[in-house]
Amino acid sequence: MRYSFVTIKVPEHGCFVMTRQKNGEPARYLYQYLTKEQAKEFGLRGKRPARIVGRLVDGPDGKELLSPNENYYKLNGIEAPKNAVLEGSGRKPCQVPHEPAKAGGEASLGYGLAVKLLFAETGVTQALEKALGEKRARQITALASYMCEGTHKGLSRLKAFCEKQFPLECSTVFDSRRAGELFVNIKGEERTAFFTEWNRLLQAQKEVFYDVTSFSTYSANMQVAEAGYNRDKENLIQVNIGLFCDRGSGLPLYVTSYNGSINDMTNFNHALELAKENGMTGAPGSIELVTDGGFSQKNFCWAHLNGYSLVAGVSCDKLRSVREKFVAWANKLSAFDFVSSWRINGRGHGYVSSRAENFVLGGVTGTLVMYRDLSAWQDQTVHLAEQFQERREFLENLAHWPGDDFDAFAKSYEDQFTITRDDSSPKGFTFKIKKEAISESAALCGKTTLFTTNSKLSDRDLLKLYRSKEAVEERFDVTKNDLSDSRLHLKSDRPLDGKLFCAFAGLILWRLFNRRLGDLLTKRRMSVSDAIAELEDIEIVRKRDGTYMMRKATTKLQKEILAALGCFKTLKDAFDARDEAEKAKAEAEKARKKAEIEKAEAGKAKMEPEKGDRKTDPGDLRK
Repeated sequence: MRYSFVTIKVPEHGCFVMTRQKNGEPARYLYQYLTKEQAKEFGLRGKRPARIVGRLVDGPDGKELLSPNENYYKLNGIEAPKNAVLEGSGRKPCQVPHEPAKAGGEASLGYGLAVKLLFAETGVTQALEKALGEKRARQITALASYMCEGTHKGLSRLKAFCEKQFPLECSTVFDSRRAGELFVNIKGEERTAFFTEWNRLLQAQKEVFYDVTSFSTYSANMQVAEAGYNRDKENLIQVNIGLFCDRGSGLPLYVTSYNGSINDMTNFNHALELAKENGMTGAPGSIELVTDGGFSQKNFCWAHLNGYSLVAGVSCDKLRSVREKFVAWANKLSAFDFVSSWRINGRGHGYVSSRAENFVLGGVTGTLVMYRDLSAWQDQTVHLAEQFQERREFLENLAHWPGDDFDAFAKSYEDQFTITRDDSSPKGFTFKIKKEAISESAALCGKTTLFTTNSKLSDRDLLKLYRSKEAVEERFDVTKNDLSDSRLHLKSDRPLDGKLFCAFAGLILWRLFNRRLGDLLTKRRMSVSDAIAELEDIEIVRKRDGTYMMRKATTKLQKEILAALGCFKTLKDAFDARDEAEKAKAEAEKARKKAEIEKAEAGKAKMEPEKGDRKTDPGDLRK
């Protein structure tokens, strides 16, 4: 019987190759010469007795490899692999992706199987194996699954996870120490090879989102970790991460890291150029780059000159020209504009008024589209009025300005009041209301301002496209909170990009689960982690005769999850395929024997004389 999942290098000495027919097709088999003792043990005689030790199969690089059988290990005194499935004559054990080493051992059939099917179907496995080889591709798949599970903090339970979920993928020990070695050994050219192949396979880069986040760290030995302000304006030791995502599929395309002290605007051009070098390419104007308002006019100019079509949020706080345009339009809004506003996505309670005007930003000619969300405008206006009334009453009833720093006190109110120090006043200060500033703040309530170079998009389609950018923000939330435990627990720079690369694979997996299970998760009010936990509960156990059985029947919810993922039939086939193959083989053998009998009977009938023929007399033969 042959170990069909094991391949080794073909021995160079003491063997010969012979071609035989296998199911009507020629197959090359390797024979090994036997010693006298071995020949006696097998009961063979002859000058040079030999025994089949395996079949030759094509390897990944086109060279032939040996798929050994039991004889190979027995003749050469080598211990046979434990985590392999024998294939040969007689009743065969069920071929499943996982195989516990001992009778009674348990392994999960649901989660690991679903991961491998999803990765194989979308081309992730192909890209990983092409860039990093089969062994490391398996390790990264297991590590990405561990990260995507979202219940572990750190890598302390990685070994137990792999033994349960991926016993074949990590047949050797794969723990936190070896995961750290994997992070360090993933080279830059290998990551580039993966990203290039992944982008080629995805082929969906029409609308690309780009966003930035930061990971804080306690490590003092990471050169890339530097002081910088995060999204919450906190000054921390951090590492910045830039992520590109495809809008259509929601799948990540490329990720890059850079020093924590470098701001988003400074690194934007470099990140975009790196993404291009890593396969995110297209014809000029074919890629719609969608960003938020954290980038400068120089960034927009550079992206436009490099052939990208732009949809970018622009800040009224940073760009005075944009602010003036919006305030001028908002102050002219009439009752008819409110009545003729349109619903967001055609449903819900959100109504929006909009206006598009030609605009030049950073030397780029495009369109400035201004939006006012009426619901947000109402809520923000009420909040602004309440805030103004509270602050005015506080200043009127204040006996004396608080604290020792008058300038800081005055500055905290400068958006609505002008506070002047006056020692002759009982309060020690006087204040005036800034009517124009308050009117401008009210005009800016509910605002959204976008700049685009795509003149074909309507106001509605443009806003819908920009708001779907929340998908990349959701990816960052998953990456930080589920995949990386919100901090980078690394001691140096060397494993940073390797860990980020594995987290990228985990992010692909999380998105695939979320996309396939979206409706079911909403219906059942579940998270992706809840669905994974249900899959992990699907287990098989190895019986004493080497075959397998389910440890318990699958529940209705587990069947729904497997069906939504598209792998329920595969799970069933894992137990039925063997029986079907045996049945088909038995029928084919029966048909073959029947044909041989019919052929033999036909030959026998041809040799027998027909009725009425003269019998031959022995005397005739003598003559």
